[in-house]
Amino acid sequence: MKPFLLFSVLLATMQLQAQSAPDIEAAKKLLAKESEYFYQRNFEAWADCYVQDERVRWACIEKGDVVLEAYGWDKLGPFVGDYLKANPEPVPMKLRRENFQFQPYGKALWATFDEYQTLDGQTKALRGVRILEEDKGQWKIIYMNSYPMP
Repeated sequence: MKPFLLFSVLLATMQLQAQSAPDIEAAKKLLAKESEYFYQRNFEAWADCYVQDERVRWACIEKGDVVLEAYGWDKLGPFVGDYLKANPEPVPMKLRRENFQFQPYGKALWATFDEYQTLDGQTKALRGVRILEEDKGQWKIIYMNSYPMP
């Protein structure tokens, strides 16, 4: 009986991993596109990466105690849209992300990673946290947080 139980647990675990692998790849693509669209100054494409209702949360903590945050799409959309209009030139930012960790929760996916942003030869190291929610078969960001690595 024990070998059968062990086999059943291993099979269920393999099925869970197989089912979540495409979701994780889709989530990585979404996260890359969201950043790409932001630095390209493409508001419409960037906005399509997000849940657009009152539940969305967005916060960036910068060195020097600067905190940028917006809660709800009615605040986040105009906040980022106005910023991109005021700064319309694309930014040639190079991003590298590593140490991804993903944790699925039903129709949500928790993602953490280390991010290295390089602009004009200067690299900034950040920690990223994203929570994605599945909406009509597509992942959308519902929570975004970014802060400097210690």
